[in-house]
Amino acid sequence: MMVQTRLTYFVISLCIAATVAVVGCSQQGAPPAATSTAGTSTAAPATATATAAPSTAILSATATVPASRPPIVEPTRIEWDSKAVTAKPDVYFRIPCPAAADPTKSNPGVVFAPDSPTSVACITDAMKANKESEQAATFLQRYGGFLASVQEQGKVDTGTISAPWQNMGRPEAVFLGSTPGMIPLSLLVGASSTGPVGQWLKAPAYASALGAETDVIAWSEYATLAAQPASPAGTQRFLATLPVRKCRACADLAQLRVMFDFGVDGGYLGWELQAPGPGGPAPTSIPTGTATPR
Repeated sequence: MMVQTRLTYFVISLCIAATVAVVGCSQQGAPPAATSTAGTSTAAPATATATAAPSTAILSATATVPASRPPIVEPTRIEWDSKAVTAKPDVYFRIPCPAAADPTKSNPGVVFAPDSPTSVACITDAMKANKESEQAATFLQRYGGFLASVQEQGKVDTGTISAPWQNMGRPEAVFLGSTPGMIPLSLLVGASSTGPVGQWLKAPAYASALGAETDVIAWSEYATLAAQPASPAGTQRFLATLPVRKCRACADLAQLRVMFDFGVDGGYLGWELQAPGPGGPAPTSIPTGTATPR
C-alpha cells in the first residue's frame, strides 16, 4: 500500500512579518535565543537588534520564526554538531518492528516512517544497535529525520537533513544552531502560492530573466548555501542559490539568489533578494536519494 509521504517532520510554522523595502532597508533583530545545555534551557529575552551588512538587495524584509509548534520550534537555541550526524539514513527504512504491525494500515510490522512512538522507538533501537550517537537519536526524535551533514560556520552552521520517508531520501539544506535549532531552507523559501518565493519570482529582474515562463519552481532540494563575510556587528549572512526550472530534469531558467541573515545570538533576522543568476543546461543526472519508493 502506498503511504503518503510525510512532510510534517521538517515543517516549522513560519510567520513572516514583512515590510518590503528598496535597497538599503534596515533589518530589525529577532528575539535573541537562549542556549540549551544538558537538557536545560533559558527563555529568550523579548527583543534584540542587529544591523545587517550592506548589500545590493532588490527586496528585503525582516522575518521572525515564532514558537508555534513545540517541540519542533524551540524557544531556545540548540547546538548540533557532527556527533549528531547519521551515516546511512536509508538503512532505517522498512526495518522490522513487530510492535508496529497494523492490518488496518497494511503494515506487517515494519517502519515506514516515525509516525508513532512505537515506530520511533524501533528506529532509535536500531540506531543504538548500529552504534549511532545519542545526539543522532535525539535529532531523530526531535525532528523526525536525520542530520546528514554539518558545515561549521560560526554561531549558526549549515548542513543537510535526510530521511528515506521524506522526498525519497533527497538531502535538504538547513541552518543549524539558530533559533529554532534547525531551520530547513525550504521553510524560509516557502511555497510559490503562499511563501515569499512567489513574491521573489515576480520581482522585475526575475520576471525579465524568466521571460514568458510563469509555471516554474525554485528547487530548494538542489540549493546551495554559502557563508558570506559577517557584518561589523557580527551578523551572519548566507547566500542561498536555488535553480529555477519548469521541472526537475529541465534546464535552469535562472538562479534564485537570496541572502538570509542571523544575529549574533543565532536569531533569524530576515532575507534580502539578490539579482538572479544565469540559467544553464538541463542537469545530466538528477540526485534521487537512496530510498525505495513505496
